[in-house]
Amino acid sequence: MSLTVRAYRSDDEYSIMAGFNASFGLSRDELYWRWKFLHDGKAMAWIAVDDQQRVLTHLAAHPITWRSPHGDWQVAHAGDAFALRLPEVAYGRAMLKTFTAFHGAARKNDNIKLLFGFPSATLSGLHQTQTPLHGEQRPIRLWQHLPCDCPPNSLVRSGLPERQTLDALWLRSADRYTLSCRRDFEWVSWRFLQRPDVQDYIYLHAFDNKGILAGWAILREIDGVLWICDVLWDGSYVESIESLLQQVCALALQKKCSRISMWMEGDAVLGEILAKLGWEDYSQSHSVRLLMHAYDTSLDYEWIRKSLYITKADSDLI
Repeated sequence: MSLTVRAYRSDDEYSIMAGFNASFGLSRDELYWRWKFLHDGKAMAWIAVDDQQRVLTHLAAHPITWRSPHGDWQVAHAGDAFALRLPEVAYGRAMLKTFTAFHGAARKNDNIKLLFGFPSATLSGLHQTQTPLHGEQRPIRLWQHLPCDCPPNSLVRSGLPERQTLDALWLRSADRYTLSCRRDFEWVSWRFLQRPDVQDYIYLHAFDNKGILAGWAILREIDGVLWICDVLWDGSYVESIESLLQQVCALALQKKCSRISMWMEGDAVLGEILAKLGWEDYSQSHSVRLLMHAYDTSLDYEWIRKSLYITKADSDLI
């Protein structure tokens, strides 16, 4: 069997998803692949195919904009990676060859400063083959709280406000975060509202004492756990974010969830509020950590790791 590693072509979508579904027992379709990876008609995707053009491996990423003190950075988030469980794939080192080709092309892309992700233990070994790689043993900070009852609060409402209001909140909030994914309406719409395979996100938002939108949270229940997928807060009124978090706890009680969980680091003030409200740090209960491939080697990757605002929405895990 001959094996060819090449970039994505427009006629690959069906075979890519068919191979992905076969590997992982899922039922995603081409809509999911297009939503996640096909941006402006282009895809950062590499595959290995055999003589019959069967897709054996797949590695792709999608573009993300990070806001930094030095302006916007274009980065990429590593998405679905898979390899069919076949002897020829293993013996032909198909996944390693796909990784090598993908990173070789990404390094030549002047628009992409780095690739980041939260790989599994298996994929971490493959990532180690591509240098320079920046990572650490410290896991992503995981917070948890038990469901609890609290009365409804007039500062908190369900749903998401309109585009102009969300964008205005992002502009007020952006300077609170030293380094963060751009959380404006365009990103919220793509990341949550347009996602084709998830229809059960829950949206809450909170106002300050002047009636101005102060923050929002996006939730999803998975296996009896209510996850805070993402949260944005402008820092102007502590009661607004406290009320929002308390309503999340009450909602978890209504839904009979076992706990509330969230990833959150890079916002020290919010961390202090979580601790004050009784949230506990369960970071050592999981092994998820951030890895970054340095395409722009002039960047301070230690500073990036310490500064980056991270929630579960910065991954593709929920």
